Amino acid sequence: MVKYILFFLLQLSLFTPLIAQQYPTVRFQTRDGLPNIAIRSLYVDSRDILWIGTENGLSKYQNGYFTNLFVEDGLAENNCWAICEDENGHLWFGSYGGGVTSFDGDAFKIYNKENGLVHNQVQTLYAANKKVYIGTLNGLSIMDIDTKEIKTVKGSQAKHPQNYVSGFFQRHGKFYYTTYNNGLYEVVDNGEEFKARKIHNGTMTLSLFIEGDSLYCANKGQMVKYHIDDFIKSPDTGQPVGRSSVWDQTQDHLGNRYLAAWGIYQNTGGLYRFDAKNMIPMNQDFGIDSKHILALEFQKSKQQLFVGSHDKGLYRVSLDNSVVYFPRNGTEVKGIEELNDKLLILDESGLEIKPQKRNDSSSVHIHPKTFKKEQENYLKAGKYIPKHEDFFYEIDYTTPSSLIKFYRLSVHKNKIWISTNIGLFALNETGEITDYLPLHTMVMGFTPDHQLIETNPYHGVRVYNDPQSFDYHYFPEEDIDTPTMVTDITSSPGSTYFSSAFSGLFLYTGGKFKSLLKEGILEEKKIKKIHYTEDGRLLVGGEYGNLYILDGDADFKLLGRYSKKRLNGNSIVALEDYKEYMVVGTEQGVHLISDHSYQFYSQQQGLKHSPRMVKVIGDDLYIATEAGYYKLDLKHISSLEREKIGVQLHNISINNAAISKDNYRWFDYKESSISLNADQSAVSVDFALEGVKHPDLVWIRYRLNPNEEWSPFQQNTLITINHLNHGKYNLEINAFDQHTSTSETLSLLKIIVEPPYYATPWFVVFSIFTLFLLVHGLFWYNLRRQRQIQIAKSNITKRIAETRLEALRSQMNPHFTFNALNSVQYYILEHNQEEAIRFLGQFSSLMRTTLEHSSQAWISLREELRYIKAYVDIENSRRKVPIEVNIKLDSSLSNDDTQVPPMIVQPIIENVFVHAFPPSRLKPKMTISYTKYNKHSLICSIADNGIGFDSSTISNQSKGLSLISERLKLQFMDEKSPITIHSTINTGTTIQVIIPIRIAT
Repeated sequence: MVKYILFFLLQLSLFTPLIAQQYPTVRFQTRDGLPNIAIRSLYVDSRDILWIGTENGLSKYQNGYFTNLFVEDGLAENNCWAICEDENGHLWFGSYGGGVTSFDGDAFKIYNKENGLVHNQVQTLYAANKKVYIGTLNGLSIMDIDTKEIKTVKGSQAKHPQNYVSGFFQRHGKFYYTTYNNGLYEVVDNGEEFKARKIHNGTMTLSLFIEGDSLYCANKGQMVKYHIDDFIKSPDTGQPVGRSSVWDQTQDHLGNRYLAAWGIYQNTGGLYRFDAKNMIPMNQDFGIDSKHILALEFQKSKQQLFVGSHDKGLYRVSLDNSVVYFPRNGTEVKGIEELNDKLLILDESGLEIKPQKRNDSSSVHIHPKTFKKEQENYLKAGKYIPKHEDFFYEIDYTTPSSLIKFYRLSVHKNKIWISTNIGLFALNETGEITDYLPLHTMVMGFTPDHQLIETNPYHGVRVYNDPQSFDYHYFPEEDIDTPTMVTDITSSPGSTYFSSAFSGLFLYTGGKFKSLLKEGILEEKKIKKIHYTEDGRLLVGGEYGNLYILDGDADFKLLGRYSKKRLNGNSIVALEDYKEYMVVGTEQGVHLISDHSYQFYSQQQGLKHSPRMVKVIGDDLYIATEAGYYKLDLKHISSLEREKIGVQLHNISINNAAISKDNYRWFDYKESSISLNADQSAVSVDFALEGVKHPDLVWIRYRLNPNEEWSPFQQNTLITINHLNHGKYNLEINAFDQHTSTSETLSLLKIIVEPPYYATPWFVVFSIFTLFLLVHGLFWYNLRRQRQIQIAKSNITKRIAETRLEALRSQMNPHFTFNALNSVQYYILEHNQEEAIRFLGQFSSLMRTTLEHSSQAWISLREELRYIKAYVDIENSRRKVPIEVNIKLDSSLSNDDTQVPPMIVQPIIENVFVHAFPPSRLKPKMTISYTKYNKHSLICSIADNGIGFDSSTISNQSKGLSLISERLKLQFMDEKSPITIHSTINTGTTIQVIIPIRIAT
């Protein structure tokens, strides 16, 4: 008994009180978009827009974006000390020095002393009874919101230097206002003017608010509670309920009232929660580090409290209780577990055991000294010490308690297991250490049949049958199926899974290990986290951010995969499951993923610190971090109402120039479309999303028409299109809210780009018609020109051909004449006058025929044959052995109607007489045949039985043939040779000539 008493006294003596829970808070400064960090006023209007008045600029905060307004935008002054909204939905902004500015959604209008305002230094504004009450530094003015008539309340001005109006209230149909140092007044309306009737001198009232029949008056340095009727009667009937100077107040969705305090000369400022009796400090709970709080406002739609400070900007506190932060004095939380309705929290300061029941505030804390003491007792008892030589991870037994490192917290069979650098400890639910094992293991676990698993990062794995007696089976690291550098362990009802930093995923079942990497089941080598879900899935988190979902109870079939691009973050650090959701932690936050939902929680929802591990306990998700832990209400998060997302288009630029402000109403583009000229092709649009609690968690993509592909997702609401061709476009956006897993496709803007003048229908028709005329005219001109050129070319070609033919004939005539004269000379030399005279007569007749034919292009076939026979007779008359010449004519050829070019065959026949038959050749023969070749030509074949010749000598013996070939080419207008020669030595020669013909008409 004494042992247990001493044990608990030790725990209590070593326990360090921990900081209470905190709500997620975000602070905004000038770098976040605020115009100035000195906040003077806050107001949420009927459009759910938060207006922020600062000492240098007015800001509109909507859906996560600040829009700042200044004098150049239409304000009376850059500072804004008071804001209200009238019954017409118009806003009023009071400045300290420039009067008041109204805004009707389209334009700003300034009212100051020149318009009838009593004073330009506005302190407070109040809208009621179709009027705006304008409290100034000295006096009260009343504005009719319909007529815009300003009336000064007669008697509201005073010579007192501190006569500024501080608050308003109504009671029993009467209207009252308070001043800082000049008492309470009633505003009396006699129909023509307003008068101020002083009720009493009152107190130094800074602000006031009404709750039921009670009036709370914030005086200098204290808060005083009155019954309203008693306050009107006398200021001395109040009861102090708090000590600080309160400047503003608001209520949240649960009815909690919060007060903004600034002690001015005392350090009593800050944010307070007021319970009608006490002012409870809330700075620590809300993470607010300013004591100079001047303005408060609560946004019901998002359950967010806005706190305006005079020195550190604007704070936004989330009060929906979905995320709560528990700091741990800056220490890193190593593990969180549950045991018998008790919450176990392991951090660098030791183990805390906290009852989860709200009415039970008892807590036990086990300090590192307690663990060290247990180790020392084990060593003193002389028990077994594992050796490093046996591949145990070495322990430094001189490690002091201040250097103890806590690795892992596990719960197994109603015992708490904690692995450290000085050994492995087991504790019961009260925090008493029941077992100590001198095992240094960073990652430990248990098999489904309750065997302890010890891993060594540099060697193998031990599975213990009995840890106390060190009865174990060792699996050496040399075996490829043994996991090394183990990063995590998880178990299913029948198996245990191991993940390795370098060797992939392993399965342990039936006393054997199996490498799933070696089996080719999962090729991911570097695995950081694994988790077996209640529905039998095995979640595997890769080192580089890829998530694998395997069927853990069958053949490890890959059920799904989330690449790094689909998750926020670079590395998976924690895995859990809740109902149908996978809980995936990365260094940027926590994902809740199911088949139909994708939600992400990060800094925007209050998770300022990166997750280290996660644990689902009941309907709560605990997130351990380097500076405490968070608790997320999973039931609330998973059932978040999917609000319909809307869009407000608040900025359009064309060719880098913003369009006129006249196109907007309440900062939203009035129209659903915009028409642009042809030269206005660059469009930029900026918009805000409505119905979104955390705009930074919304992914956006766009497209220009429904049949086009979506752009890649982006988190920026600015869309820039560098060039649009003429046509009609429907700019759509698809917004996916990671906070609520809501996706919405919205039409943002219809864009009509007019075509350039050269693409308009009338210009196209005119251009086509003009082009047709030009093409038509050019075509006929070119056709006529081509005809003229062709005729001229034909004439020139014909003339050239004729000239060349005449030249060729003139070459042949002298050649033939020379041969004939040789014959005459021969007869004369032989003194054969009769033959000479006869031959000369034949020759002269032939010459006359030759001269006639030389001037003609065509002669009849009859004339051609008569000419050939005459020539043959002359040649035979010169020979001792005449050549037997046979002329054959195709029956299809008509002698009279068929015409041929003259003097084509004669040179060939002449060659036969000259070259084919030497004197020694007996019985010389030559056959000349005419055969029709086609409609336009015939073939003349000259065959002899002469001596023949070698084909290589054709060019040397056939100048006449060359002349004939050239004539025929010109006649045919063809480059192909019309003459073919077949000759065999001592056998004879056959020459075929294709000769053009024409039929006489």
